[in-house]
Amino acid sequence: MFETESYLKKLEIIPKLVDKIREAIDNHEHTLILMPAGTGKTFAVRNAIAKLPPLQKKYEDEVRNIAERAGLLKIEPYNEYNDIRIPFRAPHHTVSEIGMVGLIFTEKEYRTFPYTWKPGELNLAHRGVLFLDEVNEFKRNVLQRVFEAMKNKRTILKHNYEFPADFTLIATMDTCPCGNFFETSKTKCICLPETIKKYYARTEFLMSYFKNIITFKNLEGDQQ
Repeated sequence: MFETESYLKKLEIIPKLVDKIREAIDNHEHTLILMPAGTGKTFAVRNAIAKLPPLQKKYEDEVRNIAERAGLLKIEPYNEYNDIRIPFRAPHHTVSEIGMVGLIFTEKEYRTFPYTWKPGELNLAHRGVLFLDEVNEFKRNVLQRVFEAMKNKRTILKHNYEFPADFTLIATMDTCPCGNFFETSKTKCICLPETIKKYYARTEFLMSYFKNIITFKNLEGDQQ
């Protein structure tokens, strides 16, 4: 539980974090929020998404087409009588590789012509935001497919079928296994130095994909 001073500091930081997230989305910057547990990371992301403008008209048809393939066309955000909101997908860390990249059935396999495509989370986030909360908890093979799509702006399935997946990745990660490791915390981190070292060694590969990393320290610095 946060002490009063830490709790008030958290309330001061969240609006700045929301602004940083919105700026990252506007600039299509893949962003990692590396902050302690309980500092409002997930709340700030969802608050930032709620304040985004509708999807640009020129992208509506392609987003609706993906939604139709997924059987989501009748859901309110994709309704043709409403402005379409920017897609926002937040899969759980247990999502499978197929759930993330999608699935394709070819004519030879299921007598479909020429194929049947089921979009994955990466496709459903096209022209919008993919949010991976506690990104280090996702399976490595799943993350590799996410990073491939980030680079290619599409998913590539068997027989080299390609489907759109141009999204902005926003991810969160705690600063250590117990979640309390940061310089200004009044809540003591219980992790051993070796534990923290191993934690960052395991996550180094995923952190390298983010050019924009938001920390508690640089948010505090922006307030000064």
